[in-house]
Amino acid sequence: MTRVVSLTPASLDRDSRTMRQASAVARFGYESIVVEAQRSETEIERAPFAVITLSSVGESLADGEAAAPDVGRGRIERIAETLGRVAGPLYFLASWAAFNVLTARRLPRADLFYLHGYEQALAVWLRRTPYVYDAHDLYVALPHDGRRLSRQERAVHRVREWIERACIRRAAARVTTSDAMARAYAARYGGTWEVVRNAQDARLARAAAGDVRTAAGARPSDFVLAMVGQHKPGTIVPRALPDGVRLAFVGDGYDGDPPPGVAFVGSVAPDEIASFIATADAAALLYVPVTENSPAQLVNGLFHAVAAGLPLLYPGRMDAIRELCEAHGLGVEIDPEDPASLAAGIAALRADLEARRAAVRAAAPELSWRHEERILAAVIERALGAGARS
Repeated sequence: MTRVVSLTPASLDRDSRTMRQASAVARFGYESIVVEAQRSETEIERAPFAVITLSSVGESLADGEAAAPDVGRGRIERIAETLGRVAGPLYFLASWAAFNVLTARRLPRADLFYLHGYEQALAVWLRRTPYVYDAHDLYVALPHDGRRLSRQERAVHRVREWIERACIRRAAARVTTSDAMARAYAARYGGTWEVVRNAQDARLARAAAGDVRTAAGARPSDFVLAMVGQHKPGTIVPRALPDGVRLAFVGDGYDGDPPPGVAFVGSVAPDEIASFIATADAAALLYVPVTENSPAQLVNGLFHAVAAGLPLLYPGRMDAIRELCEAHGLGVEIDPEDPASLAAGIAALRADLEARRAAVRAAAPELSWRHEERILAAVIERALGAGARS
């Protein structure tokens, strides 16, 4: 059986995109294996794929089907430590090489690798096997969030960009998350980019034990908005809301006492979010751009809202979100930093709520993982074909 091995630099329980992609690979009829660089804190249930975790390096570092690169772990780490005393970029490069050699020694044989991020590119190169590169973000832009970078940080950043550029150039296929992200990558690095949006997969959904209206302490008459997403730079928490409106932030990282009308309800398992927020009246995406990456992001909260059937308040300065919402009539454009714009957007939703809900329901089949995995299937088939010809 053809084997596709997916690599994530994160833990699988915190990487819903890899979870969906690897599950789809199994549905396509391939053997699917995921290699996670960090151990998941929660058990992956009902997964149609095997999971290998890299955190336990004392185990046998290669399976019996493929020869491991003959590099000793201790020697690599000693070199990395020595170089770290000389210069930060050299230390980063040596640490990256050490991590990748260890990764390569754990990788099973594969007909195709599916690489989520460039961090493990060297491991795949050592295997001399074709791979798909899936860029979740415009990584080159992430450090430039208003912080003042030191000379050493800028040098490390240039090394990271060099690695990603090589990863892109060598890939059999290149995938990203939105049309805006594809445009940004093509402008900077060239090449053809396929778009597989991070839509929700109803087949993986589970019923939540609670619901957002109850968790937010809303009254029956309140108009409840759900905002799904961890707190990050660019997230706007309104200081004031119209009377009778309750705004629930679903995610971690929201510290301190919430402003009047706002509730911080904590995080919910990704496959339970649609069920949890379904009792809201609408959803909100309260973001402003902070880096070049920001406008190109299609945040997961958008697709959770669609899966729950909720119309959206969406930010006009976030290009990928605005383009998709405009194309499908998913809600009302606002400026999250302008209280008057927010209030007007809420009023517009309330005035025509059922029609807007109907528009979301009509768009849902196209904005689902079932739709996106057809694109993914074609990408994988082409990449496997390219490997067979090489």
